[in-house]
Amino acid sequence: DKALQRFAELMIEKIKHAGIVSQNISIFCSAARLATVPRASMDINQLKKVLKLKESQVPMMNHPIGYLK
Repeated sequence: DKALQRFAELMIEKIKHAGIVSQNISIFCSAARLATVPRASMDINQLKKVLKLKESQVPMMNHPIGYLK
């Protein structure tokens, strides 16, 4: 089905963008001597509420950031 194929293509594109953003966050943190790790585990509903995201906006990853030990 063409609609399903198009949906899959869009999701793959969004995942690629999330990966690029994640890599940029990691690179910045490294340059700024901060620690971070990309994570896909999170309370999505709570995060959407706190960030006041629209129903169409779905968090895919997060990066906790802290100081190096």
